Amino acid sequence: LDYGANGALYGVNTSFSCLIRIDDNHSFTPIWQPPFISKLASEDRCHLNGMTLQNGRPKYVSAFSTSDTPQGWREVITTGGILMEVDSGEMVAQGLAMPHSPRLFDEQLYLLLSATGELVRVDPDSGKYEVIWQRDGFVRGLARCGDYAFIGLSKLRKNSSTFAKLPFAQKAQEAGIAVVHLPTGANVGGIFYQSSVEEIYDVQVLPGMVRPGILSTAKPEHKMALITPEATYWARPQEKNP
Repeated sequence: LDYGANGALYGVNTSFSCLIRIDDNHSFTPIWQPPFISKLASEDRCHLNGMTLQNGRPKYVSAFSTSDTPQGWREVITTGGILMEVDSGEMVAQGLAMPHSPRLFDEQLYLLLSATGELVRVDPDSGKYEVIWQRDGFVRGLARCGDYAFIGLSKLRKNSSTFAKLPFAQKAQEAGIAVVHLPTGANVGGIFYQSSVEEIYDVQVLPGMVRPGILSTAKPEHKMALITPEATYWARPQEKNP
């Protein structure tokens, strides 16, 4: 998910193999699909999984294959990955090892290759890429703050018929966030979970915030939060009459 121009909320719908806009009118509105996808259906045909914006509009996407059949990407899971430009529908790079999380940082295109544990910088013109950083494990989720990249690490599901048998499965034993110095590719730190988290799907940085909280409508506490453009308040509970 990412907010674009005029407050539009864009997302990747992996199940329907398309990019979507989320609004108040529908569950989702399809806005783009890869040219090789012949039909929008809840069949996860190519495992479209990542997106980055430029000038408020989707610019690049990642997927595991060019399959147009239900779950067809599983047949080439570590060798069929692609990076595409949205406007032209053209391939930027092919034959990638489970690409995830394309990002534009200072007009440079970065990508994670989950099957090899790599952060790479891609030349959109040639499709060639340079490895910036590598770590044994499954990488997914990428954000930046200043010169530092924050990269999600996940444990692979032991009960997964697809992932558990992959060559790198035994190396994916950590769940957390790796911190990488982008100019040098140096690993400078990390945050790791011992037991409470096994998979990380995306990473975001909230500058200047300490211990941010997430409220949902599942619990009544959300009614106590008062949010304005300038500040956030916590309502005082109503006193019960004696």
